[in-house]
Amino acid sequence: MFLRGNRNGKICHKGKVYEGQHKGIIEDDLWKQVQTKLAEGRQGRRSCLTNSKAKDRMPLLGILKDKDGIELVANHSRMKGRRLDYYVSASSPKTSKDSDVLRYGAKMLEQAIGVPIIQTLKPMLASADSDLNLRTEVLHDWLPYVRQIQIEPGRIRIDFNQDVIDVEPLEIPFTMRRQQKELRLCIEGEGGGIDETLLGNIAKARALYEQTKKGADLKTAASELSIDREWARKLLPLAFASPSVIERALKGDLPARATAGWFAKTNLPGDFSEQRRLIDGLA
Repeated sequence: MFLRGNRNGKICHKGKVYEGQHKGIIEDDLWKQVQTKLAEGRQGRRSCLTNSKAKDRMPLLGILKDKDGIELVANHSRMKGRRLDYYVSASSPKTSKDSDVLRYGAKMLEQAIGVPIIQTLKPMLASADSDLNLRTEVLHDWLPYVRQIQIEPGRIRIDFNQDVIDVEPLEIPFTMRRQQKELRLCIEGEGGGIDETLLGNIAKARALYEQTKKGADLKTAASELSIDREWARKLLPLAFASPSVIERALKGDLPARATAGWFAKTNLPGDFSEQRRLIDGLA
């Protein structure tokens, strides 16, 4: 009963919450309290909020909440022997496809929000502490300044700890974009991050080109790299990517839409200025 969103007069559809046509039979405050209690007692892959190991791995537990103020809980899966941690909405059903929208990769989310938080804090703290060294990848550098993070599809709101620093809440729009098999969180106005698949494809394209320069046909060159000829044909234009495109790819500064998949489908022009115009148009 308490896992069904319509009991509080709201309807969840494709990851978004809408007001229902009928009044809820459970008050909002009571609903939120019950959801938090359910999250704390939930067994299986979703870890208890009081689990110290989960908090060590995922420091945002306890301050990361969904649109309704319900704390997100820890979840994980395994892929090829690697453990993948996620922050998951406590009220989303385990088997619902809609819950994918309410599940965020832990490292992806922590790194994505760390950048704008540090950009906001640094100017205000630099004058007070000349030895200040805030690092995006080290949560404990900036976590004490954050009171609460509220996330919903397309928007993140960060409320700072006013007892520590006087900063207005930060609103961050974002999109979720798929790059090959990986779903990535892209902050609006920032690059799409380092795409390891794209970098690998550039390296393969350069190797293909070097083989063909030596006289090998494309099929033979592709076989040497253990890829099929059709995929090699799609990769080859990347061998002629401009130095600035490669530099931006290494820095993770390409537009979020400039993924490995996009390059594979796009006939990259040989002219460097045309490449720049084409890629900048994706921003």
